[in-house]
Amino acid sequence: MKKMLRFLFVLTMLFSTKLFAQTDNEFWFVAPEISKTAPIILDSPVVLRITAYSSAASVTIDMPADPTFPILTPTVAANSTITVPLGLYLSKLENKPANTVLQKGLRIISTSPVTIYYEVVTGAGSSPTQDNPEIFVLKGKNALGTDFIIPSQNLLDNDPVRFNPQPYSAFDIVATEDATTVVITPSNDIVGHLASSGAFSIVLNKGETYSATASSQLAGQHLGGSTVTSDKPITITAKDDLLLALTPYVGGCGDLGGDQIVPVPLLGTQYIAMRGQMNGSGDDYVFITATTNGTQVSKDGSVVSTINAGQTQQIPFSAGSTFIETTQPTIAWQLSGIGCEVGLTQLPQINCTGSRSVSYVRSTNMQLWINLFTQTGNETNFTINGAPLSTLSPVFTAVPGTGGLWVATKVQLSLSSYPQGSVINIANSTANFHMGVLDGGPGSGTSFGYFSNYGSLNLTATATPNPACIGDNIQLDVTSFPGATYNWSGPGFISSIQSPVITGAGFGNTGIYTVDAVSSDGCHASATVNVNVIKCPKDSCIIDAGYSINFNNPYTLNFWANGNPPGGIYTWDFGDGTPPFSTSATFVSHTYPGPGSYSITIVYQNPQREKCFKKYEICIAKNNVDPKKDAKKTGLESGKNNIGELYPNPANSTINIAFQNTVKNNNLVVSVFSVEGKLIAKHNFTQKGGSETISIPINKYAPGIYIVEISNNGISEKRKFVKL
Repeated sequence: MKKMLRFLFVLTMLFSTKLFAQTDNEFWFVAPEISKTAPIILDSPVVLRITAYSSAASVTIDMPADPTFPILTPTVAANSTITVPLGLYLSKLENKPANTVLQKGLRIISTSPVTIYYEVVTGAGSSPTQDNPEIFVLKGKNALGTDFIIPSQNLLDNDPVRFNPQPYSAFDIVATEDATTVVITPSNDIVGHLASSGAFSIVLNKGETYSATASSQLAGQHLGGSTVTSDKPITITAKDDLLLALTPYVGGCGDLGGDQIVPVPLLGTQYIAMRGQMNGSGDDYVFITATTNGTQVSKDGSVVSTINAGQTQQIPFSAGSTFIETTQPTIAWQLSGIGCEVGLTQLPQINCTGSRSVSYVRSTNMQLWINLFTQTGNETNFTINGAPLSTLSPVFTAVPGTGGLWVATKVQLSLSSYPQGSVINIANSTANFHMGVLDGGPGSGTSFGYFSNYGSLNLTATATPNPACIGDNIQLDVTSFPGATYNWSGPGFISSIQSPVITGAGFGNTGIYTVDAVSSDGCHASATVNVNVIKCPKDSCIIDAGYSINFNNPYTLNFWANGNPPGGIYTWDFGDGTPPFSTSATFVSHTYPGPGSYSITIVYQNPQREKCFKKYEICIAKNNVDPKKDAKKTGLESGKNNIGELYPNPANSTINIAFQNTVKNNNLVVSVFSVEGKLIAKHNFTQKGGSETISIPINKYAPGIYIVEISNNGISEKRKFVKL
């Protein structure tokens, strides 16, 4: 059984309340294997940095495939950032060994939109130097996909001599659903598979992972151009460990690079890259990998080459910024850094993407550079921690090849004004922008990443209620964007408002409704919702429905329903985003991702093919059991799940309480209180021993919420129920 742990989290306040960064409510990630090498310790500590915006967030961090990983439940206050240390679980996190199905997938669920990045801080040993850091920006739903092309640099080898275990490049895969078939076509040999043998497939369940690790450390044998497809959504992390920065740089540093990548549908044809602080030639490099044959690549308006699917074009540049355009979608992978310390990141395509507010926690006491680019005209509208960015005297210059449409600037933030561990929030009041970060120093290590929304407009359309009864009013709604226009269409229905209502719905309103949105800056997106209108008998069609909690997992609930007449099909929607499923069984179980409120919908089709439905709300608390002080094993035991959830709940006439491992002839006192704390009834029971159920009559109670308290030997446990 997973343990619920409480942690002391590092908390820092922000100064902006905008909600336009790479935000989401659910994230999947698999952490790459990083070389260790004492005494510096290059692979830890590792942390998650989580930022909430206008609403506080309750976050649940777990590993669905690994029941021994403790469930972490931090809380993030509104407009703040916390640091969640994960170093204690490094052996569970790092995705090793290669060519093996593992249980290393990390899932993060939040009650409010947040931004998250995974940071390899390094320096945990006796020589606490941050010599191999990197940031992996988690991209939420934008990271989910079924079609990926792998980016890679082909300039620098992995250091073959100085480190243990030996560093390699790799891409790591995590499945988000059970029975996911993944097809991998490596561009070069990987551990366990030759490129000459072509594609191979693996099957992963939810939270299971796989590492495709290069067999060679040579730059020319890296894995750029490999492809990964799947039949269900996955996410992929790309890493290149301890890159040996010799030619064209000076110093022979070894440093980690990598990022979580986005799938092919989110790739684009226009990219802007900004130069870092590399030594030697000073050039940064962008590596453009094609998804389609005959892709023409241009830099600053001049054609560089034509490449085919899976091929990569190196583009060095020494100017402050460069504009790269391709005739077909490509993936852009930038190598940048400070001195000879390098980092890698996937560049966001610039069309209809970007953020209005981005936050970053300064990791080192060395250099911190912020790269910003936006469309011309928005330069004066930036703020940093609430103050005008102009106080730092940024110099915006036109990006070559864009005809003056885009401008960029690079700002160094002083350690005295923005100390190590502080939160830096950059916001723009009028337009989206893209922000890259270089954090580190020469001779130590550099983290490099882009904190931008890699998707365009992310629309979600809803209909409430759905299914609806004949005659119901159905509320349609869609994600709100400031200044956007909306157009709905469906069976006999059109509307140009964001949240229209279908009044007096009939069978003719059943069907697919599409909403098209155009943002204030001209970006387009669409979403659909399938509306179902049914004939709804009275609630007696489903005589009763309820649930009880599972003794072994507080997030697993046992549901039941009785249809009338019996013998029909039940379709269950558990309200947590998992697809509805149909069964003839009257008892089903479901495991929720974490605490929160969920809406349960049961559609029952009787043998005469008539349909009716029932809906009710449930609330899963963070801790369903409140352990009290120790006691002798004569009744309730401290720290154990002595009782399950009350059922049925809500109820009309009787509430049942399930007990386990009770002691024979032990006396229990069961008290019922109103929510105001008034004692309503008290019952005494003598336990028979083993597992048993007691029943409490509630038919004379007024409708409302009540609390049941079960007491024995100074220990008590409480549960809520609803009287209908």
